[in-house]
Amino acid sequence: GKTNINNLLINSSSQGQLKKLPIYHEFTDSFWAEELYIEGFFPLELINLYLSDKKDKVFSHVQADSSGNVRLSVASLYDLLSPNSNWYALDYQRLGEELQLLIKMEIAPLEISWTWNNQTISLSGLSSEEIYSLSCWNLLIPEKSPLEIKIPLISPDEDNVTIRLELLPGIYHVQLFAKQKLLHNLGWWCNSNQTDLPDEALENEALENYCYTILGNESIPDFLNAAQNFDYEYQLLETAIHSLCSLSYHFPKWLDKNSLSNKLEALINTLKIQLTNPNLPPVKPIVEPISTKNIAATKKSWLLIKLTIPKKRDYIHKIIKIKVVEYKLQDEILSIQLPTQWIYKDSILLQCNNIEIVNSYIQTLDYVQTIQPLLSQDAQKIS
Repeated sequence: GKTNINNLLINSSSQGQLKKLPIYHEFTDSFWAEELYIEGFFPLELINLYLSDKKDKVFSHVQADSSGNVRLSVASLYDLLSPNSNWYALDYQRLGEELQLLIKMEIAPLEISWTWNNQTISLSGLSSEEIYSLSCWNLLIPEKSPLEIKIPLISPDEDNVTIRLELLPGIYHVQLFAKQKLLHNLGWWCNSNQTDLPDEALENEALENYCYTILGNESIPDFLNAAQNFDYEYQLLETAIHSLCSLSYHFPKWLDKNSLSNKLEALINTLKIQLTNPNLPPVKPIVEPISTKNIAATKKSWLLIKLTIPKKRDYIHKIIKIKVVEYKLQDEILSIQLPTQWIYKDSILLQCNNIEIVNSYIQTLDYVQTIQPLLSQDAQKIS
């Protein structure tokens, strides 16, 4: 049957008969090309139209014919607003009724530009309808989660927003996020002195030594030797290296971009080798092997891996996924699950074809405290 929207029957040139409003368009061209045929108005009724872009809202109107029908070509409104906007919306309003959104563009793909300064970053091209944040990862404290700086909501008529970078001493890789999704890598920023150390390094000798290999422009072998005491989020490091090579950055005179780039390249190559070659001795001591005698005899097909540091769970989860591909373990590890119950927030659950084989790989991973075989019904309770 016919679907009424607010007692109107609406046909769209792009989407046929509509069941609900608004009509969404991804591109400005398709927005302007939209034509609507609407039945159900009063004969000769005047309908108000409001066309808006990011900055302005303009008024127009259209009149129904003697049968109460309206044929509306959006292109007829083209001259009412600047043609340079990348976002438009069209509302209609009947006498005595609320404004109703008719056509709207999806939030346009952003064309963001930015400039670094000593204390700030200036961004332009952000949408006034989004909440953004900067994620700042400090290379000098590699295991610490990136620091988040929330960007205040910008008003529609603002084109530029400047954010103060009130960050502790460090060398930061900065990314722009919206709704927990990465939008843009913005590059690297540092504004501290060569002798400035983060507080964490003052009570941690290994970290202090590592910081000085970077701050003091020391040799790559010295840096790698110091870096092996820490864990790096592989993906983040890879992205950060790419940013350093290809994006703008703000460094003080003492910090040499090429020297830093060479160090990080060497580090990621070392990590690659460790990820792809399990026979290399791990950097950290591994757990005591669990008795494989009992494992072989059991009907158990799940392994519960308990970690020494709960916050490393996502990191180990990634490493297991990488190992599955590298060693073609797809037939051995059938699923990898992260239990949601808080008492298992330090655990990973593996469904295995042969737990003996899987166990031998898992034992080589860092941060593994215990590996416990489980029956299927016990695993179901956890997963």
